[in-house]
Amino acid sequence: MSTQPEEVLEPGDYAKLLDQAAIEWHIEPEFWDIWGNHHVPDPAVKQAILRSLGVACDSTSQLRQALEARSLQQWGHPLPMCLVVSGETPLSLPLRVPLELSGHKLHLTVISEIGAETNKSVDLAGLPQSGETTIAGRRYVEKTYPWPNGPLPLGYYRVRTAMEGQAHHESRLIVAPDRAWLPHALEAGGRLAGVAVSLYGVRSQRNWGCGDFTDLEHLLSWLKEDLHGSFLALNPLHAIENRQPYNTSPYLPNSALFRNPSTSTWSVWPNSRPLPSPKSSPLQNPFAAGSPNCATRLSSNTNASGA
Repeated sequence: MSTQPEEVLEPGDYAKLLDQAAIEWHIEPEFWDIWGNHHVPDPAVKQAILRSLGVACDSTSQLRQALEARSLQQWGHPLPMCLVVSGETPLSLPLRVPLELSGHKLHLTVISEIGAETNKSVDLAGLPQSGETTIAGRRYVEKTYPWPNGPLPLGYYRVRTAMEGQAHHESRLIVAPDRAWLPHALEAGGRLAGVAVSLYGVRSQRNWGCGDFTDLEHLLSWLKEDLHGSFLALNPLHAIENRQPYNTSPYLPNSALFRNPSTSTWSVWPNSRPLPSPKSSPLQNPFAAGSPNCATRLSSNTNASGA
């Protein structure tokens, strides 16, 4: 039998802490679906998502502990675990330390992708303060360190920090451009022309009624060689349910990683089987009346290929 005293809950305490935890772990507080309906997640949904992220949330004490640990993760090291900065503006690093160490020196080592090291000794006492917080009764301050050598070249860096009274720490620094690369013709004010295509709607003599990546190659060749176009705009190619009663829109994918299998060129897959020849079968195409449907054939070919 537990000897722990029962937790005394103040009205609204748990709900406020749950909402705070949801915000800290980036759970959207509301959303509108594609039909314009407004939704607010129930507390049970927030709890389920938090638990899936490894956050204990069965009581106010668990939520307070989780939020405190989250704050320590953010303020307990001189730099965030990952920091993304612009490669086109002067670099400033937000350095977070306990208040009692804010007058000490901190050693920085910046290591580039090729292993080149840059070492800096930073006098925290002389830096301007840009923020502060208190966690578990201990005060922390944030100071801004302007990198003295101007913007770093674009790329990925490791940043090691060391100071007396603190464990050594390593962070990832990503120096990125402010925008994606722009062709010189557009940068100079020019204009380019292209074609927009929904790949699933492309028909050819060789496909099964749904455009695939072989058709895409042919389209690109036609666009480049015959039309002298500059780009081909495509619909999303992510995996979707491909069946009812689910919405089969390419704009409602169930995976941001995998492609829709209907865009695969099945004839080049290992162990794929060609359609029966018209000479040996009355079947003229996979969509003829009474013939197996495309989904069945896709399924059988997928199984045959071991996917």
